[in-house]
Amino acid sequence: MLARLFMPQDISHRPLNIQWRIQWGIGLGVSLLFAFFYGCLAMQKGFSGDYVVQDDARHYLFWMERFRDASAFPNDLIADYLQAIAPVGYKFFYRLASYGHLSPEWLAKVLPTGLGMVAAGYYYGLTLAIFPVPLAGVMASVMLSQHLWCTDDLVSASPRSFIYPLVIPLLFYFVRRQWGLSLLFLGLLALFYPSVALVAATLYGVHAVDWQKLPGLWRCPWRALVMGRCWVAIAALTLTLLCILPTYLLSHDYGPVVTLAQAHTIPELQPSGRHAFFRTGPSRYWLMLYGGHGAILKRTLFTPITLAAALFLWPMLLRRRRFPSLNAVQPTVYVLAELTLAAMIWFFLAYGVAFRLHLPGRYTSHCIQLAVPILAAIAWVSLLDSGGLQRRRLRQWLVAGLILVPLLFYYPLLLKNFPKTLYMAGHEGPIYQYLQTQPQASLVASLDYEADNLPTFAKRSVLMAPEYGTPFHLGYYRQMRQRATDLLAAHYAADKATVKTFADTYGVDFWLVHRAAFTPDYLANHRYWSNNYSSPLLQPAIDQMEQGTVGVLQTNLDRCAVVETANFWLVPMDCVLGD
Repeated sequence: MLARLFMPQDISHRPLNIQWRIQWGIGLGVSLLFAFFYGCLAMQKGFSGDYVVQDDARHYLFWMERFRDASAFPNDLIADYLQAIAPVGYKFFYRLASYGHLSPEWLAKVLPTGLGMVAAGYYYGLTLAIFPVPLAGVMASVMLSQHLWCTDDLVSASPRSFIYPLVIPLLFYFVRRQWGLSLLFLGLLALFYPSVALVAATLYGVHAVDWQKLPGLWRCPWRALVMGRCWVAIAALTLTLLCILPTYLLSHDYGPVVTLAQAHTIPELQPSGRHAFFRTGPSRYWLMLYGGHGAILKRTLFTPITLAAALFLWPMLLRRRRFPSLNAVQPTVYVLAELTLAAMIWFFLAYGVAFRLHLPGRYTSHCIQLAVPILAAIAWVSLLDSGGLQRRRLRQWLVAGLILVPLLFYYPLLLKNFPKTLYMAGHEGPIYQYLQTQPQASLVASLDYEADNLPTFAKRSVLMAPEYGTPFHLGYYRQMRQRATDLLAAHYAADKATVKTFADTYGVDFWLVHRAAFTPDYLANHRYWSNNYSSPLLQPAIDQMEQGTVGVLQTNLDRCAVVETANFWLVPMDCVLGD
């Protein structure tokens, strides 16, 4: 029965009969089942402890405590900045959830499963619109789900988590010429992830050109425009600009945006920096094509490895007679080429005005990735069909099943980090609990990576932390660099006046000090400080520790600590200053 339902067939004239609907429904059900299963595996990790948060989610969620309590994180530069640059639709979505008393942290662990199922379901439908063979739809959808859970895009519950669940429905309705629904998802995409929305809006413009007629109309190329499609393209562009405008205006409070010339002087954007954009040596050339923030393609383009079958599709097309299933490919497949063209246009525009349109790779990596599972599924089905599978012999189905099912559907479960969640566990519960009892205006200063976790787990502000050192808006970035410089100086200062000036300038209430912070190797081996701050800034502190000079903070650790753990001291500033 299943063999008959999933048999590759020539359905260029697809019958709308009960058999087709059963095939379609079973394929959709299988696709959603795998998406749900992978999501449950991720949720299991997310709810494995009291203090667990996804790595990138720390950047987006902590300030949403303000939705529940408007007085949370008062006068907090980091919270104000991150709230300002978050897309309008993303903020509205979580604010709406807060009205139902759903905490951002809980929702961020559950939401990716739902988003993954939406992406998987629509991707199944999109595949059938391009290659109407249910088996191919299942393969493409499952491989997409595997890809999404092999990366941290979906699980982050950040704005980029909404890319696939919004772009894929947009394309699904686009190829079906259901313009109203397609534009609806375009508007949502613009509210959640403006970069890809610009690409999608340009897709409508690319589609307005009759590319077959264009070569013969090179003297008057405007005659190749299809008027009906032009009106749709104008509507798409107008809608996108209107939806993007609020996000654009709010982020300008922390401008100006860094220029390309300035970026060359910013340590965080250098090869060893936290947001490495530039490269040195031969890799600076090929990394524009593959991998990195400024690259056209994602490093995970063929993850899982079964997606590499897409590379064989072109040679198969050259020998079409041996692969009769390729005749089932519909003209709608050109939407993938049109989307790629639109993405490349914005990629080079982003490079031309870097970084006013943010990172160039954001325009291409996801859009090109969308085509790969479909192309891989077409290749897999065509290879199976060419092997005589159309003869419906039970033995051939059994052999194919024994090979295909483990390879396509189950092998990711054997991978060490599948699903890849990048969930971070907090291990300093006593510190989080103590800080939650302190006034909301409390400010904590620390050199350690643990400062990244405090806003999420302790619900209190930090002076600076590596996770929040974003270098793209200079109005924000310069303040963070100055804070880091002053923090480093005060942490190792041997005179109380320097510490007091630091405390008065920023209103610091607590120090969070790692037990190894006063050993010479601490700064030298600390990836953030050693890679993003110059030796002239770090070396005096290192020399001081090597010489055995004891600073003000170090002198008062044992006397003043209010919480001690295996790794940290939490120390009130007023005790350090002797107030």
